[in-house]
Amino acid sequence: MKKIYHGPTPSTGFFGQLRFLEVYRCNQIKNIFSANLLLAIKRLEHLHVQYCSSLKEIVGGENEDEVPDDHSCLLPQLKTLQLWDLRSLTSFYKGDIPISCPLETIVVRGCRNLKKFPLAPQTASHLQTFKAETDWFNELEWADQSHKEIFQPFFEEA
Repeated sequence: MKKIYHGPTPSTGFFGQLRFLEVYRCNQIKNIFSANLLLAIKRLEHLHVQYCSSLKEIVGGENEDEVPDDHSCLLPQLKTLQLWDLRSLTSFYKGDIPISCPLETIVVRGCRNLKKFPLAPQTASHLQTFKAETDWFNELEWADQSHKEIFQPFFEEA
């Protein structure tokens, strides 16, 4: 599988009802969501991505202009994010604006090339657990160093 969806912006029919998405061992996929698909997935609550060896970014497109400017609206219902063994993953999306979503659980394992994890400080108001390898968490490049301090109390070794 190379793409989850290819084509014009989908209607909110099927994609608009999607609440749980697990992407497992899709070794040819480069990104999970195109900007077009992202516009239709407003109710997604749980995203689990595991063992996708070629995955570069979660949200991507042919060029940077395709990713919406307002990153605060990306995945507005997302509560659980699990990223496991994605050795080629380098970014959540192309950009530095933090994402604000009601994440309760974050699990990141085996994503050593993911250097930036663009979380807005307000995400911490819902967060219960942030599991990751200690070295990875400590080496993250935060937009502002105070963001690390905000998320530190939720951190657990994965």
